[in-house]
Amino acid sequence: MNMGKNNHTLIILSGFLALVVAMGIGRFVYTPLLPEMQEQFHFNDEIAGVIASVNYLGYLLGALLCFKTMTPKIKLLAIRMALVLSVSTTAFMGFATTVNCWIIIRFISGLASAGVFIIGSSIIMDKLSRSDNSHDSILMYSGVGFGIAFTGIMSPVLISFFSAQTTWIIFALICVPLILFCWVLMIPLPLKVRIKSNFKDKPKLDDSRLLPWLAAAYFCEGFGYIISGTFIVSFLKDQAGFFSSGPFAWTIIGLTASMSIPIFFQLSKRIHIIKVLIVAHFIQGIGIVIPVLSSHWLSICCGAILFGGTFMGITALSLSLGKALKPDQGQWVIGFLTAVYGVGQILGPLVSGMLSNKTGNIVYTMILSSIVVIGGGFLLTAGLVLKKYANPIQRSL
Repeated sequence: MNMGKNNHTLIILSGFLALVVAMGIGRFVYTPLLPEMQEQFHFNDEIAGVIASVNYLGYLLGALLCFKTMTPKIKLLAIRMALVLSVSTTAFMGFATTVNCWIIIRFISGLASAGVFIIGSSIIMDKLSRSDNSHDSILMYSGVGFGIAFTGIMSPVLISFFSAQTTWIIFALICVPLILFCWVLMIPLPLKVRIKSNFKDKPKLDDSRLLPWLAAAYFCEGFGYIISGTFIVSFLKDQAGFFSSGPFAWTIIGLTASMSIPIFFQLSKRIHIIKVLIVAHFIQGIGIVIPVLSSHWLSICCGAILFGGTFMGITALSLSLGKALKPDQGQWVIGFLTAVYGVGQILGPLVSGMLSNKTGNIVYTMILSSIVVIGGGFLLTAGLVLKKYANPIQRSL
């Protein structure tokens, strides 16, 4: 069944905008606003880490709730509720002024972002699986990076005129028309519609032996990347010069994350997907530690490009590989990997916040982040060797 080009584009755009709202803004705007919030409300990195971890705890719970197959009616209700909750919690952050309130709000926000990410991805992939270009569904993940870049550009501008609290509310208002667009277009397929596989060649049964190694590496990615993703703006705040500023680096991270998705997809068609993931882990680890080694503006930019250019690519390819390893349990394996990733995201900010508070230096947290992410690359390498996973997965996303 062929899908009209315009309809095809609108479906991808709805997934893109949903991720801009729930992930790029709802989840990650906390990072560029964190320094201003700490200055205004006088809380340390350990508390900042706790607030971040609670958000990821909500994300983990949301992933667990999405394990089970849903009817189209329940799926439609869930995606709409998740979108509304995401925007609402972003707005409520602007009205709350205590740590306890922020903890509750960010927990609910985490639930909402998981719902949008998992259920939204499922809806878009199901719809596009009926077209001749089902692999285009990966383009929706660029919405995360675009949202991050948008917050990086707009946050310093808005903060120069308003408080951090007012800025939260403004971002929520920006999201309102976006979710209305998604509300109309993100409609699940009825159960009677048969969904064909997105993979031209299904992997052999013993390919699933790699799943534990993939899960372990994805845990490392969740643990490691979120440390840098949470504290990079605070770390760079005191560096001299515009190019060393946190918001500028955060914008670069978002733009490169958005542009990296189609690049990773093309690489995975030409090179063994596991090898692409391994190299991406190593590159990201280097990107995280470069700003620690040098505060020169060129080092800041290079670090931001390497970090931003890999973290969404790793996510997209890891989930795609998971679906390829378990083609008949796609929803389950995406939920499982997202939950493992969520555990890493909970532990990352907690451990790094305590380490930063104890040592009085955020540098050690960035080094820890780099080591753990690179460790994920070594785990994938070990899985590739020990499980003798030698046959490339030739597939179309």
